[in-house]
Amino acid sequence: MRFHSLILLLFLLLQTEGLKAQDQPGFIPPLELSPALSGTFGEPRTNHLHSGLDFRTMEKTGWPVRAVADGYVARIKVEPGGFGKALYISHPNGLMTVSAHLERFHPTISAYVEAIQYAQEQFQVDIFPKAGELPVRAGDTIAWSGNSGSSSGPHLHFEVRDDATQHILNPLLHGFRVGDSEPPLIRLLALYPLDSFSTVDGKAQAATFSTRLTGQAYQLSGKAIPEISGQIGLGIQTYDPSDGSTAYCGPYSLKLLVDGREIYAREMSRFSFDNTRYVNSMIDYPTFRSQNRLIHLLYVQPGNKSETILKQQDRGVLTFVQPGLHLIRIMVGDASGNISELSLTLRYRPSESSQKSNLPEDWDAEKNISGSGFEATIPAGALYTPLTPEYSTQPGLGNTCSALHTLGPEFTPLHKRIQLSIRDDSLPEHLRTKALLVMVNKSSLSALGGAWEGGMVTGSTFSFGTYAIATDTVPPSITPLFMPSAETSPEDGVIRITVTDDLSGIASFVALIDGQWALFDYDAKNNLFVHTLRPERTQPGQNHQIDLSVRDAKDNLSTFTTSFYW
Repeated sequence: MRFHSLILLLFLLLQTEGLKAQDQPGFIPPLELSPALSGTFGEPRTNHLHSGLDFRTMEKTGWPVRAVADGYVARIKVEPGGFGKALYISHPNGLMTVSAHLERFHPTISAYVEAIQYAQEQFQVDIFPKAGELPVRAGDTIAWSGNSGSSSGPHLHFEVRDDATQHILNPLLHGFRVGDSEPPLIRLLALYPLDSFSTVDGKAQAATFSTRLTGQAYQLSGKAIPEISGQIGLGIQTYDPSDGSTAYCGPYSLKLLVDGREIYAREMSRFSFDNTRYVNSMIDYPTFRSQNRLIHLLYVQPGNKSETILKQQDRGVLTFVQPGLHLIRIMVGDASGNISELSLTLRYRPSESSQKSNLPEDWDAEKNISGSGFEATIPAGALYTPLTPEYSTQPGLGNTCSALHTLGPEFTPLHKRIQLSIRDDSLPEHLRTKALLVMVNKSSLSALGGAWEGGMVTGSTFSFGTYAIATDTVPPSITPLFMPSAETSPEDGVIRITVTDDLSGIASFVALIDGQWALFDYDAKNNLFVHTLRPERTQPGQNHQIDLSVRDAKDNLSTFTTSFYW
């Protein structure tokens, strides 16, 4: 009863607090800072398309974040990774805006969230307030910018969504403007032979060509005219600068014209979370993984069903019939209407095997791979291109319990998880609950999870690589960084503790102060637990006791008890 009374009080308080609504129609900027981007909508990230705009915050946290229009808080999420602290606001126009990686919420929202965290005795929560329960007005301060979750530095991640479908929309097309007076930059052209009969300049391997800006258009450096045969795919390395920022962001649109015909077009206006992993088929994935160099593909791999691709004639693959010279034009645009063009000429030389090859009908069917003590299943729909899996095995390492099993080719992207099982008959029974699958890179292990079942450890992964069984019997390590004492000021009432785990990762934790559950913020990327002491929960001017217990994913438990004065 007391909890429901608190929620009602917070609801009434929020109705009366905050800044007055702006008179101008539409959205206002989420920050009072001059808008400058460190990341834009739809640019490729590791295994996903970036789902919003990243606003620079001068490498600092604590800038007020505003409601961009009238609406109400529809969702509040708090997690140790991912978005960290995030607010989702529903607006009357059918759109939702999301502000993420926040440092803290408005006090009223914060009190609302904390009441639920204490009621559930959980730090990580995903809350869906009733419509209108937490109303906001345009211009209200709803939070302060931060670096929470998986953020790699202080900034504000901001999204616009279709409220009904939760499809992600490009904010630059929905009322938000960021200074962008420069067109995209085009740094490099890549040509890819797509089968064993295709060549670039006589070689059956990819070739790259640098570019130079000549007048209003880019050309290949040195007036090169590459000679091709067979089926060829194109790719470009391109970036989009924006005003007030040194960051080079991803392009908004890409178009490929061959002899005046548009055969490929892509546009970053919207996408769904279900399809975001198709990004791995929209870039030169092996080059991105091995060299950290981003090349956008201008053709469609057979398994790529991304809704961002608007046009694909013959999948954008160059399949000429007539020998001789062919004119290629590549158009790169940003959301402000700036366009750059790369113009070049290719010389097509027919060969005896330059006919168009057909894909086997079952190229993407489920594949099962077996080895000595190893089983893997690649499900249908997991691949973007035809693949013959490669498998090998070798003796295990000192820190593994099984042989090493390698499945490849390396740097092949996967759209779905593959299922893995590895047998280890020598594993003692008392260690079987501690067994898990690991990815092996030289002598380094990274956890994939999994559990012992029927004599094998079974799990799943999104990556090809080298796998083995390892055991995790080591509990997490708990180290206090700061505890208040009689020598510290009452204003220093912030407890900081680092918690690390050697393999399977932190799964849960419980903190008590004087025997009562206490809310600790968990910052996973920094292995940091933080609790701010407040008089309404912890009596000042006294000695207190903290008890912290932490479990990893293999149920290894660590406990820590100490006293402090505050």
